Amino acid sequence: MWRVAGAGGSGCSEGLQTGDALFAAVSTLEGGPHTLSSYLETLFKAMLYTLSGGVLHGQGTEEEGVRFGAMDATMFERNVLKSIDEGCWPALQRLRAVFFGNGEYHTGVSCQDFLNAL
Repeated sequence: MWRVAGAGGSGCSEGLQTGDALFAAVSTLEGGPHTLSSYLETLFKAMLYTLSGGVLHGQGTEEEGVRFGAMDATMFERNVLKSIDEGCWPALQRLRAVFFGNGEYHTGVSCQDFLNAL
């Protein structure tokens, strides 16, 4: 269950995940633990959203555009990057490849992997 901290006036409770599924790592949405790699994936998705001015294009909802569109290189280039300044594209394509390269989802991304892609 995903809720923003403080939603419904109850605040956070033990074991309740907080945040926005739009930015969540695929692994945590599938019930996996929060890891350094999942936090870096979340940062990547927040970067995409911020650089696009909050307008991401994907198949269906914005959430699907970030979560699923970012996995496929063609969909990423066609749908996600189209609302982002072209000067940012090379670094964002490298970051996408760190998490979703070669048709595989990578859950062991390190800070160094992330920084090297920038």
